[in-house]
Amino acid sequence: MKLENQVVMSADVSHKVLRNETVLDLMNGLFSRVPHERFTDACEKEVLGQVVLTRYNNKTYRVDDFDWSTNPTHTFKKKDGSEISYVDYYKQQYNLSLTDLHQPMLVSTLKMKKTDTSDTPRAVHLLPEFCYLTVNPAWKLATATSIYILNLPDMPGCYCLITTSHIVCMVNYSAFEVPTMKVTITPLPTN
Repeated sequence: MKLENQVVMSADVSHKVLRNETVLDLMNGLFSRVPHERFTDACEKEVLGQVVLTRYNNKTYRVDDFDWSTNPTHTFKKKDGSEISYVDYYKQQYNLSLTDLHQPMLVSTLKMKKTDTSDTPRAVHLLPEFCYLTVNPAWKLATATSIYILNLPDMPGCYCLITTSHIVCMVNYSAFEVPTMKVTITPLPTN
């Protein structure tokens, strides 16, 4: 495919599918289904490596570990040096109240920032009760993959190929000034 007479636009589509289940919901379900001596192993198998979303700040974190020895009543040092319990912090900062004071903490290792002066990785403790599970992006990828071609009838020689992860548009130089545009989406056969 020659690109000398065309402008190519490629955009990565980023999205997360959020479940209505928190990590604590998952843990409570496991607690009732697996033998008690296997509970921690079952939790780690299900949760470690998962991406969770905290709705109070709309950030995603990858769960790297459980801290079974720490719970929400424990304290931590804030940036200003003062100590506060997780219960009080979430109440003051986000007006959130906990229902389970005995839940363990999740640990997520944060990516190093360019401004970090220390070589020590930074970790954050998260409460399972406030961490919503996301669906693994590879989940049923083969059946969920859709491919569409956008035909741009008012712009001869222009089209967009859209998959679940990429949008690639081929645009003819002479087609930039179009007052209105009708777009048709045609699914490609999946073979």
